[in-house]
Amino acid sequence: MDDNPVNRRLLESILGRQGYQTTVAADGEQAIAMGLSRDFDLILLDVMMPGKDGYQVCAELKRAQRCAETPIIFVSALAEADDHVKGLELGAADYINKPFNRGEVLARVNTHIQIGTLTRELRRMNSELLARQLLLEQDLAAAREIQASLLPRSRSIAEPWVKIDWCFEPCDSVSGDVFNVFWLDHEHLGAYIVDVCGHGVPAAMVTVAVSRSLSPDNGWAVERTPDGQSKIASPGEVLRRLDAEYPMERFGKFLTIVYLVLNCRTQRLAFSCAGHPPPLLVRGDGQIESLNRGGTIIGLGGGVPFDEGEIELHPSDRVFLYTDGVFERENAAEEAFGQDRVAHELYAARGDSLPVACERLTRQLNVFARGAPPTDDITLCGLELQNIMKG
Repeated sequence: MDDNPVNRRLLESILGRQGYQTTVAADGEQAIAMGLSRDFDLILLDVMMPGKDGYQVCAELKRAQRCAETPIIFVSALAEADDHVKGLELGAADYINKPFNRGEVLARVNTHIQIGTLTRELRRMNSELLARQLLLEQDLAAAREIQASLLPRSRSIAEPWVKIDWCFEPCDSVSGDVFNVFWLDHEHLGAYIVDVCGHGVPAAMVTVAVSRSLSPDNGWAVERTPDGQSKIASPGEVLRRLDAEYPMERFGKFLTIVYLVLNCRTQRLAFSCAGHPPPLLVRGDGQIESLNRGGTIIGLGGGVPFDEGEIELHPSDRVFLYTDGVFERENAAEEAFGQDRVAHELYAARGDSLPVACERLTRQLNVFARGAPPTDDITLCGLELQNIMKG
């Protein structure tokens, strides 16, 4: 876009020999009309033109969405620094002084064409990345919903016999932890807490599979005898079946678990741990006991049996299941919260309600961390025996 026909023909010749297709405007008004009606890879613009000068043309083109990102190079005899600055401030990408040199014109044009091509490619790739990110976020949201459906449906599921409460804080969008409390039959309550090694989606997918396996409808936890009666599987037997079903090579991951069965009529609690932090029993009178019976992690293929423990509970006794993300919570100095502090907080809250006790521990974890982000999922589940089932 130049008012001098000789310059226009010379520029056309230089660019045409390089393989560029050119379109020429003789004045500012024509340049604006052409710029707004077609898509150009680059615009060469003279400053001194009849009608609207190059600065006015540049300003109008840059205000239009169609030309906002089209590179504009001024080709002008105005060689003062202030003239260059004015053009750049209006949105021009570069400045070529007249009389121009063929090599300089081609170098600057080639450079800005390449920059434009790379910019468009980067924008396309960014758009694809954003679309994929949106799909990933939608998938993660769906995964969160699926994982949430694996947790207890209500804190009142076992009332008036047992009260339950919990804290569940994944460190990623989804968790490698999962737990549940559920009725096995009209008087037996089952509960488990699972920690799959790793975080994020791969670990969460394993929690979904494990939860389905531990469902009372699956036949592992509740067996049907030939005469149509139900038989509650012992915790050790459930863990044995889980170990056989989930060898480490199946998912490339191992898992730890606590599984327990509470008879609400006899108040007897049977339990077994597979490489998992043992539950803490906080008696109503303040005594604390670690329920440490079981075996190694799930995934080694049945080399070691899973021992079981059994105790009697009394009203107001509490059993807390938790994952290692609780006591391994670190502060900025990389000091871990520790199991002693866990036991202390649960002991100190023995006179509070179960929800307050769970909330107290999680609050103290945050106070201890002093803003340091968690590096592992934090899961805590408490059960409190309230009444003895009669009849």
